[in-house]
Amino acid sequence: MKKNVWLSVLFFAIMAASVYCVLKLNPPIEIGTLGASEDNKSVVVGISNQGYRDVDIVEVWINHDQKPLKTGLQVSNASQGFIITDDFTGEEAEKYRFTEMKEAAIKRAASPYSEKDEIYGVSVIHNEEVKTVHIRYRYFGMIFTDTVDFAAF
Repeated sequence: MKKNVWLSVLFFAIMAASVYCVLKLNPPIEIGTLGASEDNKSVVVGISNQGYRDVDIVEVWINHDQKPLKTGLQVSNASQGFIITDDFTGEEAEKYRFTEMKEAAIKRAASPYSEKDEIYGVSVIHNEEVKTVHIRYRYFGMIFTDTVDFAAF
C-alpha cells in the first residue's frame, strides 16, 4: 500500500513539473506590431495571446525601471489597426477603444492576422524618449515579462 502511495505522489510531482516547464518555456504573449511617434515619446506594442487561456497584464514600465506617464490598452481589429497618440482622450483617439490595463484581459487565440479577432496594443506615453517597454503579465498564476527594444526600431 505504501508503495502505491509513493508511486502516485511521484507521478503527480513529475506531471506538475512537466506542466510547469512547458508553460515556462512557451510563454503565451507574441509581440506583433510596433509603432512609435517621431520623437519616440509615444509608442504602441501590438500583442497577441497564443496560450490556452486569457492573460492579465500586471504592469508596464519603460527604459530603466521608469513608470510611464500614461499607459493604456488599445482593443481593436486588424482592419482598424492602432493609433499612435500622445492623448488617449483626444479627438483622433475617439475612434479607438482604450481601456485600463487591469480592466481587460488579453483573450486567448487573439491573432494579429485575423480580421474578426480583437487585437491588442499596449500604448505608452512618456515625457522622455521610450527606448524599451517591459510588459509583465500573469498566465496560469505565473508571472512572465516581455521586453521590446525601441532603440533598434
